[in-house]
Amino acid sequence: MTELCLLCPRNCLVNRNTDKGFCGIGTKPVVAKAFPHFGEEPSISGTKGSGTVFFSGCNLRCSFCQNNLISGSGKGWEIECDQLAQIFLDLQDKGVHNINLVSPTHQSDAIHQALKLVKNSLRIPVVWNSGGYDTPEVIEKIAPYIQIWLPDLKFHSSQLSMKMAGISNYFEKASRAIETMVFHAKPTHIDQDGMMKSGVMIRHLILPGYSQDSIRLMEWVAGMFGHTVQMSLMAQYTPMPNAEHAPQRVLTQKELNRVMEAAAKLGLCNGYFQDLAAAGFELLPVFDGEGVV
Repeated sequence: MTELCLLCPRNCLVNRNTDKGFCGIGTKPVVAKAFPHFGEEPSISGTKGSGTVFFSGCNLRCSFCQNNLISGSGKGWEIECDQLAQIFLDLQDKGVHNINLVSPTHQSDAIHQALKLVKNSLRIPVVWNSGGYDTPEVIEKIAPYIQIWLPDLKFHSSQLSMKMAGISNYFEKASRAIETMVFHAKPTHIDQDGMMKSGVMIRHLILPGYSQDSIRLMEWVAGMFGHTVQMSLMAQYTPMPNAEHAPQRVLTQKELNRVMEAAAKLGLCNGYFQDLAAAGFELLPVFDGEGVV
């Protein structure tokens, strides 16, 4: 697919053997950091950490992105697929709860090859942690190797997605991709230690000033999937420097209460809800050039 790239809804159609599309990445995997991460949901990070692999580049350009250092610049280390496979095994050896693939969409071909190499050696779940802007075809291809689906569902309004990310079809594409994830997912399973072993958890970052859009997204989730998925409602929005068009304040308690009350009425209380204390830079990963291989 990378010879005429269709790995995400942008359909750049570039030959990534010789060129780079919107994501800024060629055919080989590019990794910014791989380490036991404790900043995910409790059922993902647990007490031993999530074996998180941050992939460089991105098929989105959200103006409020907290990982812009790697998503927008492509900063990272270009490696071979067998090296990526070894990173997965090394993380497993560290005792992490899962292998967490962060921003994997545009590198899904390379990730697929690496997962094939370790399919008989990985004994922990693999997490697909994407921005939601995926294609059903990529989801279907990678599905045999994924146990936990952790997609973002960022915007319902096409006007809002255009303003914040420069794309008007975000919800159209992300909703179809998530439907495909749910179709392929095993039922949600949380073990006795509170760790997620399989299922779908849909993440949504509540944007200051746009709580109604959050409620519309939850109405869609509740109407489409009911209790078969979990929700992770995040209140950690933090204004980023020079973030054009993005809100320049944190969420208010009133806005958070409004969204949480709507979630309760819709029956979406079986996941993870953040409080306002999550806002700030303390939980953000530091891309310091360490912990890659």
